[in-house]
Amino acid sequence: MNDSNQIEKEKDRSPGYLNISLSAVAAECAMNCLLPFIVLNTEKYATRTGAQPPSKYIVAASVLGFNFIGSYLQGRSKRENDRLTGFSNGFLSVLTSFPDVGESASDIVGTTSSYHLGGFYCFAGMIVSALLYARGCLDSQLSTENFINPTRWKTNCTFVIIISIVVCSVFPSVPTDFSRPDIVPPISSIVGLIIATGMSATGAVMGTIVVEQCPQHDLWARLINNLASCVFVLWTRIRATQSGHLSFLMLKFMTAYCGALSNYSGTIGDIMEEYRKQNLRSAVSNFSIHFVMCIALMILALHLVASDEAEIPLGESIIIPADKVQYLDDFSYKSHRHQLVL
Repeated sequence: MNDSNQIEKEKDRSPGYLNISLSAVAAECAMNCLLPFIVLNTEKYATRTGAQPPSKYIVAASVLGFNFIGSYLQGRSKRENDRLTGFSNGFLSVLTSFPDVGESASDIVGTTSSYHLGGFYCFAGMIVSALLYARGCLDSQLSTENFINPTRWKTNCTFVIIISIVVCSVFPSVPTDFSRPDIVPPISSIVGLIIATGMSATGAVMGTIVVEQCPQHDLWARLINNLASCVFVLWTRIRATQSGHLSFLMLKFMTAYCGALSNYSGTIGDIMEEYRKQNLRSAVSNFSIHFVMCIALMILALHLVASDEAEIPLGESIIIPADKVQYLDDFSYKSHRHQLVL
């Protein structure tokens, strides 16, 4: 009898995981294939040299923008029919990310020499996201219709995926990462798209499985996912710094897998639900822990990754090494280290 119940339970989960994977793949295609294809310089698509990366300020602003939109949509959807759509655990997991917040804050500290501004970036982003989630919940209560139609959503996801495949086929060198389009995938963009979407889907499903293992402690389960994703990102940065090269696989492991494993909007939603239930201790403690986690990643990304100063050139660009290890935009770590505002 127990074996029969377990089999039925697995059958119920399978469609949910497939929908989560479909939504995650669609989000990855939209963010890191169609978006760079539309907004970045297309002159170099015919070559294998990659496109020009956007400014770090644009990347930081886009991280906030995606997290704001995701948090509102999290509240608006209220995870309704999520097993049938995969919208929250799939699409929004890829759209929003905690590691991206810490890394963008690290870039801000590097370019402005101010830890205060980096900390404000993290804190303000979380506060605004919480307010937008609350607004989304209010709009959901005022609406009499379902926010997401499962059939229509799956059709839209499939359409986005097909368009992305067509774009990569017509433009074999189209970027497959918005923040680092200069890092070229192996063979062609189709291969890069397969790698990226596979990692996004895997990260989203793994994050969902971890949360499902703790049905009464969703908030703490998401904390485990977020902490793990930040540790993975930092470890990969250190490996890239030691080798002097950030490969495409390393890049997508951080941006696709770790980004999907970390569900920023879901965490903000869980914190706000605890607040609405008057569980202030749980809400405040989790908010504080996640804020400290972002600050820790910001500081470690700026210092620990850059610990081997002798091998790193001065006056170059950043924390994300490409062909050689570099520092934050036009920021010489050694010559400016004493100027960082503590």
